[in-house]
Amino acid sequence: MTNIHINEIELEKLALDTVEGNLPDISKTDEHLRTCLVCKQKYLFYRDFYINFKDELNKPEDDRITQLVNRMSFSNIIYLKPYTVQPDLESVGVGRNSYVLAAQTVAEEVLRYKTTATFASEHVHALVKINEDTERKLYSLFVLSENEEHRSHILIGIADGDSEKLLIPTNRDGYAELPYSNPINWRNATLILMTPSEVIAYDDLKNRSGEMIKGLFKYNFKTEKHQLTFNFLPESKILPHHILVIYEDETQLSKQIEGTTIIFTVDSDKKIKEIRFFS
Repeated sequence: MTNIHINEIELEKLALDTVEGNLPDISKTDEHLRTCLVCKQKYLFYRDFYINFKDELNKPEDDRITQLVNRMSFSNIIYLKPYTVQPDLESVGVGRNSYVLAAQTVAEEVLRYKTTATFASEHVHALVKINEDTERKLYSLFVLSENEEHRSHILIGIADGDSEKLLIPTNRDGYAELPYSNPINWRNATLILMTPSEVIAYDDLKNRSGEMIKGLFKYNFKTEKHQLTFNFLPESKILPHHILVIYEDETQLSKQIEGTTIIFTVDSDKKIKEIRFFS
């Protein structure tokens, strides 16, 4: 058996290609996977994970649940709970004892990427997969959803009961990073996805500088060199708690809004595409 193992991210990509029908089941054809139980059990885990996830996506929707979700959609909150899938190792000739022994053979090996936790929603097709990057010392969070509005430029809320609650913005692809400096007990963690209450193109907003803006929120807006000023008016029935600025290649999240006026310092050297309000 070779001591060189396949990169875990590459194994996950191979498993996803298999589930999507782009590749045959390589656990039976690839020479390395037929002889290396360590790589095989990881590949089977990812393959079974995506098989189950695909099955969930293909289940017919209950009209009662759909109506309930539609009534609740104004809240822009998606709740998630821990999600686990156990691979069926015995069906492909890898017994439970073999699985344990194989894991022991790499007990001292430092693997850069580790799958830490997975969270899923009961009523919306959305899932958050959390990997640990031991080399860069951070957690990688991936939001998987067929609906772009549930993964692209949204906020991930994290709380585990022991540490301060966190809000992390995702990029266009639903990816976010969390440094080790924010320790999370993932077994006790609660995750939510927050979609924006209102989205406005920055060029449209900039052209109306000094005017009163009437949408879901009512506010006066002013732009200067490095600052965006939002002055929310009393007739606004609700107020946003965060504002997310979308640049070409990155995002910038405001601190929690506690009053009716927020002054947002932005990077004037970068092109702003959108402003997103979260309430």
